[in-house]
Amino acid sequence: MSRKEDRREITILDDREIVTYPKLNQPARQHVVTYQADQYPPRTIWIPSDQYSEKTLQDAIKRDLAELEKTKPKTMMV
Repeated sequence: MSRKEDRREITILDDREIVTYPKLNQPARQHVVTYQADQYPPRTIWIPSDQYSEKTLQDAIKRDLAELEKTKPKTMMV
């Protein structure tokens, strides 16, 4: 499959930088990005701000979708 065929359209629903404190008095800036792809419900990924770029965002979304596609839906009778 060529690189062009492997591409899919993603809708970025929200992209904002936030500050968290994983350790007391040590702020960590992160981009929280919520996106939607294909028939999937919205998903959210977190990227450290010092690593954030369009390329890292694209790669993170690709990895997230690859992991999502490995899972199978659960069915049950109610």
